[in-house]
Amino acid sequence: MVGQGDAQVGSAAVKGGFGAMAVAKMPVIRAGSGKVSIRDGDFFDRDAWNLSPGARPDVYTADRTRKTKWVTFYTDMDSIRVKVKPGGWYDFVILWNGKDSCFTRIVSAIPPGGMDRDGVGGNGAGKGKTDTIPYKLTEYNSIAAQAVINDSDSAHDMDGRFGWDLFEESGGL
Repeated sequence: MVGQGDAQVGSAAVKGGFGAMAVAKMPVIRAGSGKVSIRDGDFFDRDAWNLSPGARPDVYTADRTRKTKWVTFYTDMDSIRVKVKPGGWYDFVILWNGKDSCFTRIVSAIPPGGMDRDGVGGNGAGKGKTDTIPYKLTEYNSIAAQAVINDSDSAHDMDGRFGWDLFEESGGL
């Protein structure tokens, strides 16, 4: 369990690179509430994450991008800002109510070195491989999703109200 990247906790910067036995060296942020807000690149989602002390680690998959970006977790007491690189991950602890340790991992949705999650080069299309696309339910009870299409560097909005419509300009979900 090694982290890759940099993190900023409050005003202090912490360098990634810790092993399974180096829990004491993991960045720690505090929380009084079980809800965490997340800024993933330009997208902010209030109270999107529920703390789970039983998950070791509890994994947040950052939205797809082929560029390095910042992901910030905000609790009611603290925050951590992590630079996520394609194929990278970062581990930290959220100390909930001063007693429950929530081991948390932020991972890139893009696997390392252009490999898919099963270790096969490329996107695995036509090989029975699957992928997960995060989505939101709109006020009209339709599915809205963002995805990287054909290895482009920009996300595209897709709306599933009347079939899947693709919008070139991404305004966020």
